[in-house]
Amino acid sequence: MIITKSLESFYEKTEIVEECLEWTGTRRNNYGIVTSRPNSKSPIQATHIAWFLQTGEVVPDGKFLLHSCDNPPCVLFDHLFVGTHEENMLDMYDKGRRQRAKPYTPKSDAGWRFSLAEIYAIREALEKDKSWGCLTRIARRFDTSPTQIASIRDGKLHASR
Repeated sequence: MIITKSLESFYEKTEIVEECLEWTGTRRNNYGIVTSRPNSKSPIQATHIAWFLQTGEVVPDGKFLLHSCDNPPCVLFDHLFVGTHEENMLDMYDKGRRQRAKPYTPKSDAGWRFSLAEIYAIREALEKDKSWGCLTRIARRFDTSPTQIASIRDGKLHASR
Protein backbone atom coordinates (compact mmCIF):
# COMPACT_ATOMS: atom_id res chain seq x y z
CA MET A 1 0.00 0.00 0.00
CA ILE A 2 2.74 2.48 1.00
CA ILE A 3 4.84 1.55 -2.05
CA THR A 4 1.83 1.86 -4.37
CA LYS A 5 1.03 5.30 -2.94
CA SER A 6 4.69 6.31 -3.30
CA LEU A 7 4.71 5.20 -6.93
CA GLU A 8 1.50 7.06 -7.65
CA SER A 9 2.65 10.28 -5.98
CA PHE A 10 6.02 10.09 -7.73
CA TYR A 11 4.61 9.57 -11.21
CA GLU A 12 1.91 12.23 -10.68
CA LYS A 13 4.78 14.71 -10.97
CA THR A 14 5.88 13.55 -14.41
CA GLU A 15 4.78 14.03 -17.99
CA ILE A 16 5.76 12.48 -21.29
CA VAL A 17 7.75 14.87 -23.47
CA GLU A 18 8.89 13.35 -26.76
CA GLU A 19 10.65 10.09 -25.75
CA CYS A 20 11.30 11.14 -22.13
CA LEU A 21 9.37 11.09 -18.88
CA GLU A 22 10.11 14.54 -17.47
CA TRP A 23 9.92 15.52 -13.83
CA THR A 24 7.43 18.38 -13.41
CA GLY A 25 7.98 18.89 -9.69
CA THR A 26 10.69 21.00 -8.09
CA ARG A 27 13.94 21.31 -10.04
CA ARG A 28 17.43 22.49 -9.24
CA ASN A 29 19.75 23.20 -12.19
CA ASN A 30 17.04 21.58 -14.34
CA TYR A 31 17.34 18.25 -12.44
CA GLY A 32 14.27 17.05 -10.56
CA ILE A 33 14.54 17.04 -6.78
CA VAL A 34 12.36 15.70 -3.99
CA THR A 35 12.51 16.76 -0.37
CA SER A 36 12.72 13.53 1.57
CA ARG A 37 11.13 14.85 4.75
CA PRO A 38 9.78 18.15 6.09
CA ASN A 39 12.47 20.75 6.78
CA SER A 40 15.11 18.57 5.16
CA LYS A 41 18.09 20.49 3.81
CA SER A 42 19.25 17.64 1.58
CA PRO A 43 16.78 16.85 -1.19
CA ILE A 44 17.03 13.65 -3.22
CA GLN A 45 17.35 13.74 -6.99
CA ALA A 46 14.22 12.49 -8.71
CA THR A 47 16.34 10.23 -10.92
CA HIS A 48 17.61 8.42 -7.82
CA ILE A 49 14.05 7.79 -6.68
CA ALA A 50 13.11 6.50 -10.15
CA TRP A 51 16.15 4.19 -10.05
CA PHE A 52 15.23 2.90 -6.59
CA LEU A 53 11.58 2.33 -7.56
CA GLN A 54 12.69 0.16 -10.50
CA THR A 55 15.65 -1.70 -9.00
CA GLY A 56 15.07 -1.60 -5.24
CA GLU A 57 18.69 -0.45 -4.92
CA VAL A 58 20.32 2.87 -4.16
CA VAL A 59 23.00 4.27 -6.46
CA PRO A 60 26.38 3.13 -5.04
CA ASP A 61 28.59 5.69 -3.28
CA GLY A 62 30.90 7.44 -5.69
CA LYS A 63 28.63 6.68 -8.65
CA PHE A 64 26.18 8.87 -10.54
CA LEU A 65 23.08 8.36 -12.64
CA LEU A 66 23.75 9.43 -16.20
CA HIS A 67 21.18 10.12 -18.92
CA SER A 68 21.40 8.39 -22.29
CA CYS A 69 18.86 10.96 -23.54
CA ASP A 70 20.88 13.98 -22.28
CA ASN A 71 17.69 15.46 -20.81
CA PRO A 72 18.30 16.43 -17.13
CA PRO A 73 14.62 16.40 -16.02
CA CYS A 74 14.05 12.91 -17.50
CA VAL A 75 13.30 10.21 -14.90
CA LEU A 76 12.55 7.38 -17.34
CA PHE A 77 14.38 4.33 -16.01
CA ASP A 78 15.35 3.13 -19.50
CA HIS A 79 17.21 6.42 -20.06
CA LEU A 80 19.29 6.14 -16.87
CA PHE A 81 22.53 4.27 -16.26
CA VAL A 82 25.08 4.20 -13.46
CA GLY A 83 28.51 5.67 -14.15
CA THR A 84 31.44 7.49 -12.61
CA HIS A 85 32.13 11.20 -12.69
CA GLU A 86 34.88 10.52 -15.23
CA GLU A 87 32.46 8.64 -17.50
CA ASN A 88 29.97 11.49 -17.22
CA MET A 89 32.62 14.04 -18.22
CA LEU A 90 33.73 11.89 -21.17
CA ASP A 91 30.11 11.41 -22.23
CA MET A 92 29.58 15.19 -22.11
CA TYR A 93 32.71 15.76 -24.17
CA ASP A 94 31.85 13.09 -26.74
CA LYS A 95 28.37 14.54 -27.26
CA GLY A 96 29.65 18.09 -27.62
CA ARG A 97 28.08 19.35 -24.40
CA ARG A 98 31.38 20.26 -22.74
CA GLN A 99 32.83 23.65 -23.59
CA ARG A 100 36.22 23.14 -21.96
CA ALA A 101 39.10 21.01 -23.16
CA LYS A 102 39.11 17.23 -23.07
CA PRO A 103 39.19 15.56 -19.65
CA TYR A 104 42.62 15.66 -18.02
CA THR A 105 45.13 13.00 -19.00
CA PRO A 106 48.34 13.01 -16.94
CA LYS A 107 51.41 14.07 -18.95
CA SER A 108 53.43 11.17 -17.59
CA ASP A 109 51.02 8.86 -19.42
CA ALA A 110 51.13 10.82 -22.69
CA GLY A 111 52.37 7.81 -24.66
CA TRP A 112 49.68 5.52 -23.24
CA ARG A 113 46.27 6.78 -24.20
CA PHE A 114 43.23 4.56 -24.35
CA SER A 115 39.79 5.01 -25.87
CA LEU A 116 36.75 4.90 -23.61
CA ALA A 117 35.88 1.48 -25.05
CA GLU A 118 39.35 0.19 -24.12
CA ILE A 119 39.05 1.63 -20.60
CA TYR A 120 35.69 -0.17 -20.17
CA ALA A 121 37.15 -3.41 -21.54
CA ILE A 122 40.15 -3.20 -19.20
CA ARG A 123 37.93 -2.47 -16.19
CA GLU A 124 35.67 -5.39 -17.14
CA ALA A 125 38.71 -7.67 -17.39
CA LEU A 126 39.87 -6.45 -13.96
CA GLU A 127 36.44 -7.25 -12.49
CA LYS A 128 36.53 -10.78 -13.91
CA ASP A 129 40.16 -11.57 -13.01
CA LYS A 130 41.23 -10.59 -9.49
CA SER A 131 43.85 -13.29 -9.13
CA TRP A 132 47.57 -12.74 -8.62
CA GLY A 133 49.24 -11.78 -11.88
CA CYS A 134 46.08 -10.40 -13.49
CA LEU A 135 47.69 -7.02 -14.22
CA THR A 136 50.38 -8.70 -16.33
CA ARG A 137 47.87 -10.91 -18.18
CA ILE A 138 45.55 -7.98 -18.93
CA ALA A 139 48.50 -5.76 -19.92
CA ARG A 140 49.64 -8.36 -22.46
CA ARG A 141 46.13 -8.55 -23.89
CA PHE A 142 46.02 -4.77 -24.40
CA ASP A 143 49.67 -4.42 -25.43
CA THR A 144 50.63 -2.17 -22.52
CA SER A 145 52.34 -2.39 -19.14
CA PRO A 146 50.95 -3.65 -15.83
CA THR A 147 51.60 -0.15 -14.45
CA GLN A 148 49.21 1.35 -17.02
CA ILE A 149 46.56 -1.25 -16.15
CA ALA A 150 46.98 -0.42 -12.45
CA SER A 151 46.59 3.28 -13.27
CA ILE A 152 43.31 2.56 -15.06
CA ARG A 153 42.14 0.39 -12.16
CA ASP A 154 42.97 3.17 -9.69
CA GLY A 155 41.33 5.89 -11.80
CA LYS A 156 44.62 7.69 -12.46
CA LEU A 157 44.60 7.16 -16.22
CA HIS A 158 41.73 8.53 -18.28
CA ALA A 159 40.47 7.86 -21.77
CA SER A 160 41.63 10.15 -24.51
CA ARG A 161 40.24 10.88 -27.97
